[in-house]
Amino acid sequence: MASPSPIDVPDPDKLSSLGHDLNNLLTVIGGYAVLLAEIAPPGEPLIYAAEIEKTSRDAALIVREMMATIRPRREES
Repeated sequence: MASPSPIDVPDPDKLSSLGHDLNNLLTVIGGYAVLLAEIAPPGEPLIYAAEIEKTSRDAALIVREMMATIRPRREES
């Protein structure tokens, strides 16, 4: 079975910078969701805040995985 070909990243430094910027935004979104959950009344608002916080964590994990894929390629240059 052939191994998958690596993704061609034209500018790893720019992609890395975008990953850091996206992570910063996700941190703010997740933080506000946590604050909202602390003050939200029981019911739908609390459920929505929890879902926003979970989704921001999931997205941050994707960014970390992307950054881990880019780092080895940056070191090869």
